[in-house]
This record gives sequence, C-alpha cells and structure tokens, in this order.
Amino acid sequence: MSSDHLCGECIAPGYHFDTARSAVAHEGIVRSRIHQLKFEGRIEWVPPLVELLETTCAGLPLPEIVLPVPLHLKRLKERGFNQSGLLAGELARRLGAPVSFNAIARKNRTQPQTRLNRKERLENVKGAFEIRRAQSVRGRRILLIDDVFTTGATLSECSRILKRKGGASEVHAVTVTRALLG
Repeated sequence: MSSDHLCGECIAPGYHFDTARSAVAHEGIVRSRIHQLKFEGRIEWVPPLVELLETTCAGLPLPEIVLPVPLHLKRLKERGFNQSGLLAGELARRLGAPVSFNAIARKNRTQPQTRLNRKERLENVKGAFEIRRAQSVRGRRILLIDDVFTTGATLSECSRILKRKGGASEVHAVTVTRALLG
C-alpha cells in the first residue's frame, strides 16, 4: 500500500483519526510476538515492538501527548496489564513526549473484536470510550497507540471521542501490525 494506492478499508468513509500507520503486516514472527505479549505476559517483547513503532512514527508530527488504547478495567485485571499501555509508555519515553494512561477510558466492556466483521466491530465499540481528562488533550496533537489495526473501528472510536469530547486538534494512530483483510 502506498499513498496513491489505498486498501478498501482505508477508502471506507467514517474514520475519525487524521492518519493511521502500521509497521508491518499482522503475520509471522511479529504476530507471534504480539500474541505472546498479550496472552502470555511476555513483556520482554515490548522493546523490539516499540522499535517498529518508532520507525513507523518517522515523518509524523511530533506528538504533544501519547495515549494507549485503553482496556476495560475488568479485562485489565484479568490480563494484569494493557499491552498498548506498555507500548505507549516506552514509545513516549523514546520520543521524549508525555504519556497519559487515564485521559481516555473504556467505560463499556465490549466483546473481543477478533471474530467480528467490520460492521459488528463498529457497533461493538460505539460509545465504549469516554474522556476522563479533557484538559490533557484539548487542542493537542495526539499519538494514539495500539498493537493491531484490523478494521480501524477501535482507533476511530477513540479518535472520535478525543476530538469531539476532548477537543484534541489531531489524532495520529500508530500500531505495530495491520491485519490484511480479504
């Protein structure tokens, strides 16, 4: 995919982020490492995954604040950590940018997105997020971090809330991988 050849998901209307970038396709060793991090607690994979994120951020405007996609409190307790939070924290440190782990929260426990189609994903996350600290995002350029971009539903809904309720000026979404649908 290049700037003049967009995939079907990118052409679809309705995204609320300004840009979205992913380091690599969601396959092979990187997919395996994300699963190990997420489901086995293998946090030693955070630094190499952040290296991919760091490369992907090249050319983007410097963020004024870095935010992870939040997990619902119940899922956070089950897993013991938010993988996006670990990635965002390390990336923010490397970029020399502030990070906020509580500017936005997941207020509704949603179904896991893995087995849902695009329409179901959009509906699943609609209204799932809320602003907790609008003053930390108002008028600011946000770098929103997640591990995997599938349909963009979660990133778009977070971006919508950050802009409409929080007053963020820009939201740039960056993920480690991109699931290639089809």
